[in-house]
Amino acid sequence: MRKTGNILITNEKGQAFIMVLILLLVGALLIVAVLSYAATTLKASQTFEKQVKEIYAADAGIEYGLWKLQQGVTTVDETLTVNGIQVTIKVPAEDEATIAADATKAGTSVYIETWEIK
Repeated sequence: MRKTGNILITNEKGQAFIMVLILLLVGALLIVAVLSYAATTLKASQTFEKQVKEIYAADAGIEYGLWKLQQGVTTVDETLTVNGIQVTIKVPAEDEATIAADATKAGTSVYIETWEIK
């Protein structure tokens, strides 16, 4: 009995291989999780950047509408391209106090409306 126990303890061949396999398995699981997280973060940041560009384009449309009013134009109904984004600017008749800008690109849209511009 004592001889069998010594053989099990002293015969350590293959233990390093098992440890390496366990470390490879843990590393593979961690790498898959980290790459998945990185891909999701990249997609979210691209979506956010696209929405910010549309908001800025719509804001530029509002500024353009205000500039037109300062130049004496009473109504505006134009479509411009701002940084590759199509912006529709509408300033109704003088008695209505609103300016609307709608920025559209690739199926998404940002709509901004201002009140009391007088």
